[in-house]
Amino acid sequence: MMAEMVSGIQGMRQLELKLDKMAKAYQMHNANLRIINETAARMFERAMRRNITSYHSDIYVSRGDGKKSLVIKKGTYKRSIGSWLVNENGNAYWAGPRTCRKVGRTKDAWFAYIVESDQQYIDGQNDNAGVIEKVISTRKKNIEAWRFRQLKAYQDKVNSQMARTK
Repeated sequence: MMAEMVSGIQGMRQLELKLDKMAKAYQMHNANLRIINETAARMFERAMRRNITSYHSDIYVSRGDGKKSLVIKKGTYKRSIGSWLVNENGNAYWAGPRTCRKVGRTKDAWFAYIVESDQQYIDGQNDNAGVIEKVISTRKKNIEAWRFRQLKAYQDKVNSQMARTK
């Protein structure tokens, strides 16, 4: 009876060790996947920033209710472009204009949809209308191909490590 208890505890200990090893491997794999996805998102980010042209001066938005006009500083749309981790536990990234409390006042692109869809009332031509969609459509194939090559190389590396440890 005592021998069965000791062997059961030994089996549990081995199981715990294997589970710890699996958890460490998951964290390592997740970190590597994050690096690959973050790099791909930054490629989109750089391409978007390169294609956005800043307006030549600050833009004043009147509120219509007698309050002081809102000033959008020159270059705010370009500064708002970034990439960020979607979920702290995952490894997916998004790229594009940021709008929220997490960015500073000089980077908040609350007006990004207005600019992207060309629905503002500015004299002259809007050079930034459709820029984000254009960058995504033109660069997606190349960046996804690069990302796939990186994932395949990482998978090959993991497979060779697993083959050596068997």
